[in-house]
Formats: sequence, C-alpha cells, structure tokens
Amino acid sequence: MKPETTGNKGATWPAVLLSLCILALAGCQGGAAKREVYAEYIVPPRVVADVSSLERMRIDAPEVAVNGSYPGKPQELSVLFEESLRERLDAKISRERFFEVADEIYDNDQGLTRIRQIMLDSRHGYDVKPAGAGRSALIKARAEVSLVRQEGVDTIATQLVTLPYVVQYSDDKWRTPYAVANYGAQQTRTVTSKVPFIVVRAKANLTVAVLDTKGRKVYERGFKDLSYEKKVGGDAEAAAEPTVIEIVANLFDAPLRDVVADISPHKVTRAVAVNSGGDATAIALIRATAFSEAYKRLTELLETREAGLKKEAKTAREESAPQLAAAKSEAEKKALQAELAADLAKERKPLSADYENLAIACEAMGQWGEALDNYRLSAEADPGNATAAASLARVKQLAGQAGNLGLELKKSYDEQQHKER
Repeated sequence: MKPETTGNKGATWPAVLLSLCILALAGCQGGAAKREVYAEYIVPPRVVADVSSLERMRIDAPEVAVNGSYPGKPQELSVLFEESLRERLDAKISRERFFEVADEIYDNDQGLTRIRQIMLDSRHGYDVKPAGAGRSALIKARAEVSLVRQEGVDTIATQLVTLPYVVQYSDDKWRTPYAVANYGAQQTRTVTSKVPFIVVRAKANLTVAVLDTKGRKVYERGFKDLSYEKKVGGDAEAAAEPTVIEIVANLFDAPLRDVVADISPHKVTRAVAVNSGGDATAIALIRATAFSEAYKRLTELLETREAGLKKEAKTAREESAPQLAAAKSEAEKKALQAELAADLAKERKPLSADYENLAIACEAMGQWGEALDNYRLSAEADPGNATAAASLARVKQLAGQAGNLGLELKKSYDEQQHKER
C-alpha cells in the first residue's frame, strides 16, 4: 500500500506534518555544513585465519621492564605499567565483543571460590554450579620502556608597552573631557622571565604473542621505537604532568589496536558523502539518519522514473525505425543506432545521483548486496560519476571480507549485541 501524498484531500495530519518536517530539514541542510554518513562493516582478522580456538582467552600479566631517570622505584613503575597495559588490551578486545576475556570471576578459580563463600554465608539457599570452562587461549605481552623526566628553565622575553593618554575637551559649550592616546610618548620595554618546565620522554618496544587452547603460538608481532614526549611549563601550553596511564595510552594504544585487528574480527567504519545532485528530500532523510525512509522514497521514485524512461525509449525506437529501415549502408545504420543509444544514455544520466544515494542508504543499513547493485546502476547511468565507481570497488572489497566471516560468527555477534541492549 503506497503512502498518501500531501496533495490528496484525504491526507492525514501525520503525513502532512512529516512532509513539512522533511522540507524544513532539507532547507536547513542547504545552509549547514554537510553531515557525514557512516557505514559499519564487520571484517575478519587481518592475520589469524582460524579464531575458533581464541574465543575464550586469558591475558597473562604483561612483563614490563622500566629503566631511565624517573621519580619512583623501577619495580613499582613496572607494576603500574603492567596493570595499565593489561587493562587497555582487555578493553580493546572486549570492545569488539567477539572474544570473552577472563576477569576476576570469569575463568578464575579463586574468584569462583569467593563467590561460593558469599553464597553460602547469605543463608538464602544459593548455590554455585560451575560450568566446565575448558582451557583458554593466552595472550602474552612484554615491553621495555625507557622513561626520562627532566627539569629545566625557559627564558621567555615579553614586550610590555606603555601608552599614555592625555585629556582633551570637546568644542561644544559643555567642554566635555575625553581621553586621547599619546602615541608619540609610547614606551616599549622587554621583560625577561625565567619559567621552569618539565619534559617527560618515553621510548618503548612491545611484543605481543597469542597461544591457542593447545598452547601453540598462532600469532606474534613486535613494535619497535615507540615514543612519547610531553613538555609541561616553560614556553609550552598549560597542561598537567602526564600520569603513567597517559604515557601507556600514548605509547601502546595504536599498536594494541593493530594487534586486535590482527587476531580478532572487528568493526571498520567508513564515512560516505551524500550525492548533492539527487532528490532533496531523500538527501535530508539520509543526513538525518532516517535510512529506511530514504530507501522507501528513492525506491519508489526510481521505479517511477525508470518506467517513464522505458516508455520514452520504446517511443524513440519506434520513431527511429523508418530511418533505420531507409539507411543506405550498414555504416549509416550503425551511426543512427549509436546516436539513439547516446540519447537514451543521456536521459538516464540524471538517475545516477539517486541510485548512489539509495546505495548509501543500503550500505548504512548493512544491506551490502543491494548497495552493490545500486552503486553499479549509478556508475552505469553516469560513467563519469567517480564517487559511485570508487564506492562500488570499496563495497565489493568490504562485503567480500565480511562475507568470509560466516553465518555462525555473525549470529554470535548479533546475540552479543542483543545482550548488551
């Protein structure tokens, strides 16, 4: 059943109100900055081919050796670095929600013992029945960190300008006084200040290895010459001295993201630019993330326009039939056919923008097959549409990677998503 149009006398108030809102949004989008649309894909690990033995894993306590000149005992600093490194690795793996990482209770016999004791002491008849956990995969990380904290003094020269003012009086009968700057008497002097500063420098090497449930090493990667530097005070911008957590984040966050992408299925997000040459209402809906509404509108719009072009093409062929029949040579006949094909292609060219925007709506909703079809139709309608051609290649690659994950993995991921909600 097709939705009622606002031109129909029987149109309902909600339909009218929706149309007014869409038109208002379309008008606002013209003067506002473009809002990017994002499409999300689930892609397989970049390195590890079989993740079935890594679904349950334990992150072993990292080994971090800290040296250099920094306040505090190296052993205490090592413990802080180890705890922070483990927490950040755990957070990045858990964020993808494909692997279950051990914590204080999960896959921890000591944690289970504490929970059982709490249940027994509660007097409410609770009991704990542990499930067979089986053996977990293991992640081992080790790092060497050189940490230096230096103090110094910056000499900062500041120019101070003294500009005197003189009193003058207006020429009216009231003789109103007012001040005028006396630039001729302006004085400039330089003041030198000694401002202390602190510089924290860190260099590190990191190695991460993964062992499967049978103890076999399935992955290992090293990162060398990681560095971080921060200056506080002196001629630097106002800031606080970095904590160990900040140092660890700046040294290891990027490598740990690479590690997770290497060993785990993960999400990738791509920004997609809406084609501004398409239907204005559909553009407003897409930018407002109303993808299903944009999909419905563009589908109906394109079906109507395709039907109209089909009729026009049939009429054009019928009108050109006498000319083709009267052609004196095969070359003349081919020229007429080429001219007709060019005219028909020219009529289809305006459809390219709407097909591209329909593909964007499909891509944003995760309908990669339809996105591929519509990007292809967009590129065919206008071979000069470079963004549609580039998007077609991108979706082919990403959809192919996502397809290799298999239905079971996607089902598991969807179940985890629902649990989160």
